[in-house]
Amino acid sequence: MSGEVVYESDTTDLKLKHRRKRILEVLFILGFDIMLLVLLFSFLEWYAIPLYFLGVLLFFPSPYVLIPDKYTIMKDGTIHAGKRTLQLKKKHKVSANTKDEFVSISASFGHELLRLYTSEPDKVDMLLRAVLEGLK
Repeated sequence: MSGEVVYESDTTDLKLKHRRKRILEVLFILGFDIMLLVLLFSFLEWYAIPLYFLGVLLFFPSPYVLIPDKYTIMKDGTIHAGKRTLQLKKKHKVSANTKDEFVSISASFGHELLRLYTSEPDKVDMLLRAVLEGLK
């Protein structure tokens, strides 16, 4: 790892605490996707399939989000999440959810890339925003 560590956390307990809610969220998104495909198919027949996939890729939330147990945020905008690494870019958006104790990093069209559980979501949100402002 290169650069200065800004924040480091092991959030296994928080991740387990919210597991049931995450599972229900995934089931809701997948159920909505299937219902929409059936509805579109009933009106548009085979033309519905490309339209559906376009909607899934561009507009609908993804049910699959990387949620690491341990992560490290570096000053240069790199987030080391286990074996994976995410380099923050100016286009990424950061939002904190204080109720569920996580910070979400999203890309274009609002697709969530990474969910960082933390006992201090406001602090991590401020740190990530400061790191994003410092990027070229």
